[in-house]
Amino acid sequence: MKYLLFILFPLNIWASELSNTEIYYVEKTFSTVERAIKRVSPKMAKKKRKRLSVLITLAAKKYKIDPRIMISIMKIESLFDQKAYNPSGDHSIAQINYKIWKEEFKNLKRPELMFKRLKKDDAYAIFRMAEILSIERARYKGNKWHLTYHSRKKEHRDKYEINYNKQFKKLKVFGPDILNKFPEDSIRAVSY
Repeated sequence: MKYLLFILFPLNIWASELSNTEIYYVEKTFSTVERAIKRVSPKMAKKKRKRLSVLITLAAKKYKIDPRIMISIMKIESLFDQKAYNPSGDHSIAQINYKIWKEEFKNLKRPELMFKRLKKDDAYAIFRMAEILSIERARYKGNKWHLTYHSRKKEHRDKYEINYNKQFKKLKVFGPDILNKFPEDSIRAVSY
């Protein structure tokens, strides 16, 4: 319970509102996602891994994205580095292209994408990543929609797919149901 309260308190989730069964599944889900992160990035510090597992779990649950997709993309794009920058304009642990997605969010009438926060706040970046993935999933049906996160150009996606598949293959052992028993009510207070 101390572990759960320590993790959840900064995210404005009140463990006292969860049943014992819900607390069990929350901790189990965080632990599973943490092990998945460790599988692709074994040298990452435990404290960082725990924090990222919580953020990825909550964002994935909110936007109904498989956390293994998010973990694979973050590993390839930024090596889980919040300060990562790509000359093409991608920023943060999630490598979001601010210029492109600022306009996309505006056109979709979503809250403005905040550049300074994107660069400094890993929680914000991870939640925006999950939101972008949910947009891409709605646009591009089929089993490769997540590859459009990197590029919408086929020639770039084809090269990217090789790297993505290599990372995702390491995570297949965790199965697609990582989030299935994670209680819906446990994320109601998250507002990123």
